Amino acid sequence: MAHHRNVLAGSEPVRATVTIDVRAIPRMAADGTVVINAIVVEVGQGQQVSKMRTSATVFASGEAWLWLEPGTRVRSVMTTGSGHDPEVLLTPISAPRTIRGPTGLFALASSVRTNLHSVAEGLPEPTDSLLPSMVLGDQRRVPVELNENFLASGLSHLAAVSGANIAYVLGATLFLMSWSGAPRRMRLGVGAAAVAAFVGVVGPEPSVMRAGAMAAISVYAMATGRSRQSLALLAAVVLVFSVASPHTVRALGFILSVAATAGIVIAARPCERALAGAIRAVDARLRSRWRRRRGMAPRVSERSDGGTVSRRGPTTILSALVALAVVAHLSTAPILAATGRSVSPWAIAKNIAVAPVVPWVTVAGTAAAAIAPASPPVARVLAWSCVPSLWWTATVSGIEVDSTGGGERVGVER
Repeated sequence: MAHHRNVLAGSEPVRATVTIDVRAIPRMAADGTVVINAIVVEVGQGQQVSKMRTSATVFASGEAWLWLEPGTRVRSVMTTGSGHDPEVLLTPISAPRTIRGPTGLFALASSVRTNLHSVAEGLPEPTDSLLPSMVLGDQRRVPVELNENFLASGLSHLAAVSGANIAYVLGATLFLMSWSGAPRRMRLGVGAAAVAAFVGVVGPEPSVMRAGAMAAISVYAMATGRSRQSLALLAAVVLVFSVASPHTVRALGFILSVAATAGIVIAARPCERALAGAIRAVDARLRSRWRRRRGMAPRVSERSDGGTVSRRGPTTILSALVALAVVAHLSTAPILAATGRSVSPWAIAKNIAVAPVVPWVTVAGTAAAAIAPASPPVARVLAWSCVPSLWWTATVSGIEVDSTGGGERVGVER
């Protein structure tokens, strides 16, 4: 195997016929290059054909490469070069020839993406392209200008499948199960099934699997407040990835995910409680003042100390969303700064501004994609219900507050 890999990773470029399995949705770089995460399964040079299985990054151009679906096996003449071990870099010099299409979970994910693109047709621009991006991480139709706005605003994680997407799906499932009065074990079982279904729908890509693990830990920490157990789970996940996929652990995206999750586990719940308490106190004081001006006796539930005010409701949800946005950004800011990425305080403000609308896009958009084959009209209604939230997100990303605060693509899914 090592000898086979040396064929690809030599110091000099090599021209060969390479067969790859596409492992993730291709993405368009700022310069128009199509970047594809792949697994090399075969390399042919003349009469010699070498079987292997090694990670590679393909830098291609053209619509044919951009619209390859994950799970597709293609063959092309490529030039090879060494990348960051254990990956190699490949540059195609011929069009891709499809050997076989997606199978299994990849085929299911491809079908769901097609359904969502179909449902999004007819939505006003740019919400028609933003819906598949924010729900399933398919950025292939997103206009270049909008993508640049997301990057400069610190919102690029919203245009990719991340731990937040999975956390919203899991949170919505647990909320519905709790509202229905289901016992704790059933809630956890259905929640785990919902996460597994979402991962299967989006596609079993390494970044999605990582996001699922991080989201589950974050939701567990927020729901139970057991930071010690959550940190132990986080450490276990890091160890598993270190053994199963060492190159993933070295990726900046993984490091940022671990940092954000650790921050959420440690600080999100105290931050959420402080914010909720402050909001309730201000609300109670304003209500009490309003009643006094009208000669009405203050209610016990409107005490300024918030002692008897319920901890459930919109206040808790809003404070939790804001806490997650603030803690995640503060946790990852030192890493971004250390790696030369710009960190703008406006990124936190913009994430807070869109935090209330993103969960609905994720949950309703996922439901639309899943229900489209059975009931297209219902799927379209769900898609249209996302339009105000999508419009608001696009608008916030386009607000220019400081030309020096622009961000740089860090290539992460959050």
